Amino acid sequence: MLIGRISLPFRPTYNKGKSAVNGDENSDLEKDRPSGSDDKSHTDSTDQPTLSVPPVRHRERTPESAVSRIQPGSQFGPYRIVRTLGRGGMGEVYEAEQVESGHRVALKVLRQSLVSPTDRKRFLREGRLAASVNHPHSVYVYGTDVIDNVPVISMELMPGGTLADRVAKKGPLPITEAVEATLQMISGLRAAAAVGVLHRDIKPSNCMVDGEGTVKIADYGLSISTASRQETLLTMTGSFLGTPAYASPEQIQGEKLDVRSDIYAVGATLYHLLTGRPPFEAEGAVRVVAKVMKEVPESPRVLRTEIPEGLARVVLRCLEKEPSARFNDYAKFEKEL
Repeated sequence: MLIGRISLPFRPTYNKGKSAVNGDENSDLEKDRPSGSDDKSHTDSTDQPTLSVPPVRHRERTPESAVSRIQPGSQFGPYRIVRTLGRGGMGEVYEAEQVESGHRVALKVLRQSLVSPTDRKRFLREGRLAASVNHPHSVYVYGTDVIDNVPVISMELMPGGTLADRVAKKGPLPITEAVEATLQMISGLRAAAAVGVLHRDIKPSNCMVDGEGTVKIADYGLSISTASRQETLLTMTGSFLGTPAYASPEQIQGEKLDVRSDIYAVGATLYHLLTGRPPFEAEGAVRVVAKVMKEVPESPRVLRTEIPEGLARVVLRCLEKEPSARFNDYAKFEKEL
């Protein structure tokens, strides 16, 4: 049974100004985070409606672990598993075919090792928050499900891979292509912000590309709803969750966040697309964190001289240590790009 399931056919529809609430790679720090903790990294906003959480009907547990039986060619609930697409901190992602309709989706399955109620809630919350962002530049979530007592998220299949894949294969993107990709990221994140969602893990590997080259925001596993105080109980007070090379200083310190933190991450991602590397590099997450907190990033023009000075200034403004020195909303950031 899907939570707030989107009716077939699965073709995504985007309703501007409306939300459709249903309900990777991660950093070394994020993978090892404790469960059952609390996080105050949010802004208080009581004048917005909270995301409703419909009850989940759990299917009967099977004697054998359902996750261990997921292999290419096997059937998992209503799906036939085609191939593995990737693995991350919270789960494995598979290309899967819905047997009844023949439609192919990306199916994210909670990792077998994450069995606590908090892990399950966090995972299902990811699906609900992602589904609330109904926009052409956000990966479409069809719904969440619990199959053989295993939480899953059914999503739009993105055959073009990620922006990280593109840089890894071809090197830094052409300047106009990098800027266009960033404008599409901004568009998706503006839609997320409009429904009270902070992503908190924007990076090249969480920006997917569809078959037509459109960039879409993915992986809402660390996202929080600024409209719901209860959502923040799933993360830890004063702790850092995210990817150090792209996370803002205030996120690393576990402080309250607003849209300017995601703008920092977009700037770090654009830096990577333009230069082939993030603004701060070091061996080990702890050293990267130290650089983010203390060092000023060198201009991307040092690494690639053909980058226009104006574009370099925009990138560096996003990477300012103090949130007040960055763009304070996506509209101004977009206009400067």
